[in-house]
Amino acid sequence: MSLRNGPVVDDDILGLTPEEKEQLRREALSEMGGSEPATLDEEDLLPDYENAEIPDRKLTHYALDKEHADGKDKAVAFELALGYNKDNFRELKRQVIEKLPHYKATFNGNKGHGDLYEVIMDLDGPNGKNANVLTAWIDNGNATRLTSIYVNEKRGEKH
Repeated sequence: MSLRNGPVVDDDILGLTPEEKEQLRREALSEMGGSEPATLDEEDLLPDYENAEIPDRKLTHYALDKEHADGKDKAVAFELALGYNKDNFRELKRQVIEKLPHYKATFNGNKGHGDLYEVIMDLDGPNGKNANVLTAWIDNGNATRLTSIYVNEKRGEKH
């Protein structure tokens, strides 16, 4: 089976060369309205994304908290756009971590506490909808940690 993104053309199709199978896969991808995904280099990804930290409280007491003075608008947007709230924050957290290696990180400078990055990614919600979500991060040399997260209209550059 192909390890590439997009439709998979089974290896057990008899009589087709690998090139013919790849051509079938590309045609199926095109018919589905897709295109080949962009390829990102390792330096385009969030530093230490494999160990990136998302503190539970950043989600439960801020981004998904309708009572928080600064976070309430984010919480309403998450619930309307994707169906995420405090009760299912772990699924949001899992999905962000899972998708980090597939989206470009943009460096946004250093304000003295560490390098700042943003990663915009397309997330699927428990309500069956999907939306672009901006995640902001700080890399202080010891850890890469989420600093903000919210539904956004921008699209991320996918790997």
